[in-house]
Amino acid sequence: MNIPADVPTSQHNTFLQSYNKITHGKNRLMLFAADQKIEHLNNDFYGDFIHPEANNPKHIFSIAAQGRIGALATHLGLIARYGSEFKDINYIVKVNGKTNLIETNKKDPISSTLWTIEDVIKFKKDSGLSICGVGYSLYIGSEFEAQMLHEAAQLIYNAHQNGLIAILWVYPRGKNIKANLDLTSGTAGLANALGADFVKIKQPAAPGDASVDASVEALAKSEALAKSEAESDVSAEAIWRRLEAWEETDDEISPFETLKIATQAAGNTKVICAGGEFEDTEVFLRKLHEQINIGGTSGNATGRNIFQRSVHDAIAFTNAISAIVYDHKSANEAIKIYNSMMK
Repeated sequence: MNIPADVPTSQHNTFLQSYNKITHGKNRLMLFAADQKIEHLNNDFYGDFIHPEANNPKHIFSIAAQGRIGALATHLGLIARYGSEFKDINYIVKVNGKTNLIETNKKDPISSTLWTIEDVIKFKKDSGLSICGVGYSLYIGSEFEAQMLHEAAQLIYNAHQNGLIAILWVYPRGKNIKANLDLTSGTAGLANALGADFVKIKQPAAPGDASVDASVEALAKSEALAKSEAESDVSAEAIWRRLEAWEETDDEISPFETLKIATQAAGNTKVICAGGEFEDTEVFLRKLHEQINIGGTSGNATGRNIFQRSVHDAIAFTNAISAIVYDHKSANEAIKIYNSMMK
C-alpha cells in the first residue's frame, strides 16, 4: 500500500494501522455504511419488509460488532451515543449530512460539514474508540458544488495529516444533472484528484439500460464472464471502443464492464459501489462479485441490505459479503456460506 504523500512520516504507522484494520490487510474494504439516520430519516428503518429490530439505532451497532465487516461508517453523534457499548468496532466518522426532505428537482443539494476534523481527533482521543477514518458526501453538479469541493479537499488533507483514512461518497446530483457513464467515471477521477483513499459511487448502467437490474440466471452466467475477463485482462480502452461502436454493432456490454472505465479513472483511489435499496440476497452477492472481478472495484459500501434484516440474518449476510471481498470467494461459495449460517 502506497502511503499518500500528505501523510507525515510521524503518522505513517497510524495510517497503516487504520488501513490494515479496515481492509483486513487485503487492500479491499467491506464498509457497513449506515449514515441513513440523517440522510433518509426513519424511512429506511421502519416499514413493510423491514425487520422490526431495525427501528432501534442500537441494531446497527449490534450487527457491526457481531458481523464480519471492515468498518462501520456513521455520523459522529451516533457513535458518541453507542460507542461506549461497542468499543471493538472500527469506525469511519461521517462528518457531513443532509436529510432527503427537499427533492433535488426543487432545490440543488448541499451537505455541509457538521463536525470538523478537530472534533474527530478530539473525540478519538477522549473516547479511546477505533476511529480509523472520516467520510464526506459530495454532490457534483449542484450549484453548491464549490463549497462541498472545498470542504472535502480540506477534510482529506487534514485527515491524512492526522493519520486517518479519507473516504468520499460522490454522486452527480442537481436539478440539471442526469447521471451517465461519463459522469460516473468523472466522480471517480474527481475523488482521486481530491486525494481520497476510497470513493463510493453508484454502479453505472449498461448502454441502453436504465438500471443495472438483472435476473439471478443472467448474473449466474456472468460469473463465468468474470473468470474469462480476469484471465484475458480486458482493458478499459477496449471497452471504450466497444461502447463507441455499440449503436452500430449492438454488442452486449454488461454494466460491470462499463464500471471498469470508472475504476480506471479513479487511479490509485479505490472504488467501492453503493449497495442501494434492499434486494434479493443471491442477486446482491452475484452483483458484488461481478463489480469486483469484472469492474475492478475494491469492495463495497452497503447499508440497507444489511441493517434492514434481523441481527442473525445480517450477521450471516456480512459474512457472505466479506467472503467475496476479503477471501476472494465466488458468488456461489458466498451464497453457501450465507445459507449455512441461516440454518
